[in-house]
Amino acid sequence: MDYTVYQLLWLFLFYSFLGWLAETVLAALKRRRLLNRGFLSAPFSPTYGLGALLFAIFLPELREDPFFLFLLGMILATFLEFVTGVFLERIFHQKWWDYSGQRFQFEGHICLKYSVIWGLSALLAIFVLNPIFLTLVGLIPRTAGEIVLLVVYRASFGSIFILAKRFFMACPMT
Repeated sequence: MDYTVYQLLWLFLFYSFLGWLAETVLAALKRRRLLNRGFLSAPFSPTYGLGALLFAIFLPELREDPFFLFLLGMILATFLEFVTGVFLERIFHQKWWDYSGQRFQFEGHICLKYSVIWGLSALLAIFVLNPIFLTLVGLIPRTAGEIVLLVVYRASFGSIFILAKRFFMACPMT
């Protein structure tokens, strides 16, 4: 299935919010207090949105073979999680998550347990959530949907450009 840019923008937004919400709820239950798990000032975790985009772009052709969909989803998202972890550590000089205590982990940024969860998430996204969510998005008048996307992206993700600048300023150019 090919997605339009409009649909991909909605998927990114939806999964960025859903990922932030899941992490925030799990952290609140674990620590018994409300804790913002994102690095943005808005309620979004772009890593989940990027993972969903990778799934939407690279995985639909594997619908007929769920095992390989799971496997490639696991690989794509684990790579994204590793790169994101290194990127955030480089910018903020701290780890945003640390799997060092987990079995089968690498540099504390990735571990087998969460890689399997990523693979299961790929199956859930492709077979269940994307079709439901895109059906709901289809009910929004296109112009209204574009305005909502423009406002939310500008208000919420403008700080990503500042983070990117900080990252490249921290990288030595040799």
